Amino acid sequence: MNTHRALVVCAALICLVPARADEPAAPAPREPGPDEAVVFEDVTFGGASLLLKVGDELPNLTKTPEGNWDQRISSLKVGADAIVVLYSWFDFGNVCLGLPGTGTGGSGRFADLSRIKPKNLRFHLGDRARSLRVVAKGADISKLCR
Repeated sequence: MNTHRALVVCAALICLVPARADEPAAPAPREPGPDEAVVFEDVTFGGASLLLKVGDELPNLTKTPEGNWDQRISSLKVGADAIVVLYSWFDFGNVCLGLPGTGTGGSGRFADLSRIKPKNLRFHLGDRARSLRVVAKGADISKLCR
């Protein structure tokens, strides 16, 4: 039997098709540059991703350059010179949460936003963000939160 051919096993309407040996591996999750951030639809940096840059403002996550990201952000990576500010409502309203990159003393890696609940919030923002900003490190987050 040729080992390069995929073996297809179908039982009870479920088909398993293993990857071929000559197929490329799945791409590694995106890494942000110093002034960038990457948001992911799944925890631990999985699923679809969206690359953002310092200065990007998305007042309505249903309308991004790459489609609807409303209430889909589960994890994110933040570059050294950036801070991501997530908001629980459209147009940068209601509750906000600033997530710093490595250059601001943070880890820059937030694998599961549902596990981050600051003391002043009643709930987490995992899969709840409706708008966001990416600002440069040193920005006064208190002025960005209403």
